[in-house]
Amino acid sequence: MNATDASCSGFPGEAPKLTTTFLRFSRIRECSRRSDSSRVNPLSIKNQQHQDLPESGRPAVAANLLLPTLFRATIYPMEQNPRGRCIIINNYEFHGDPEAYRAGSQLDVCRMAELFKAFLFEYTVHLNLTAEEMKTLLSEKAREEQQKAADCLVVVLMSHGDKDTIYGSDNEELPLGDIYEMFNNDNCPVLQGKPKLFFVQTCRGRKSDIGTAKYVAPDTADAARIPCSSASEPSARVASWLDMYICYASVPGYEAHRNTATGAWFLSAVYRVFSQYAHTMHLQKLMHRVNDEVTSQSTTDGCFQTPCNEDRGLRKELWFNPGLFKGPTA
Repeated sequence: MNATDASCSGFPGEAPKLTTTFLRFSRIRECSRRSDSSRVNPLSIKNQQHQDLPESGRPAVAANLLLPTLFRATIYPMEQNPRGRCIIINNYEFHGDPEAYRAGSQLDVCRMAELFKAFLFEYTVHLNLTAEEMKTLLSEKAREEQQKAADCLVVVLMSHGDKDTIYGSDNEELPLGDIYEMFNNDNCPVLQGKPKLFFVQTCRGRKSDIGTAKYVAPDTADAARIPCSSASEPSARVASWLDMYICYASVPGYEAHRNTATGAWFLSAVYRVFSQYAHTMHLQKLMHRVNDEVTSQSTTDGCFQTPCNEDRGLRKELWFNPGLFKGPTA
């Protein structure tokens, strides 16, 4: 089942209307003076304040910014409108297993859709796919020629799972490694050199983290220095695994918690942190804040959760630049 409507009203178990303040934007000074202001495409901006989502669900945001060439070596370009695709998959019903129903996940869908729409991504929502349907869908997206014009790809996966797999609605497992491989440089050349982000909201095992007592370690000597090997000669080829960042809700072997009324701890934190700080922080710093927020929570019976981020060759800083995009040339 697929849904591409920008509102959440089409999702079963409609989530409450989002009223939380969304996306604070500071006015950003242009990095280089330009006599030709028509090269920038500004919209209106509401001056450095938190803004509630308008009734239409479309935040009114923009500012004037073009990324200077000087920064291209250290910052991924994020200036296209749209930025690229955001693919959201939520499996919340499972064949023959009513107890596996993932209550609260519809709110996570709404949050991720609103968040990445505000970041100027074109998003699609796909509900209750079998393992084979997930594989087919993602394989097709990886081969789309129109992604040549994209700056970035985002994939949000929500379901039950295990350490290295995600469950389809048919209770069959799809290896997560197979999904990532679809988008590496071998299989997805149209996204070479562009960041590919995965947010995985699944359990990665059955263990519960009951925490441990705090311990303050004594000062220790620096670790021994390990000599680096000499750099290899430049090559016309590129590594197969580059520019990929994977954000898991939990560490291998452990459960990921979800509140049936308020949604998953992890994706709720992604929504809150990215909404508030994406205009002042790059991706890794945002995820550090997400990690801090999630690990500070506990269940009523004292269980914790630790997100886990996997960097596969991310070479630059990724700034979402909310509301900013390259305008048409004069």
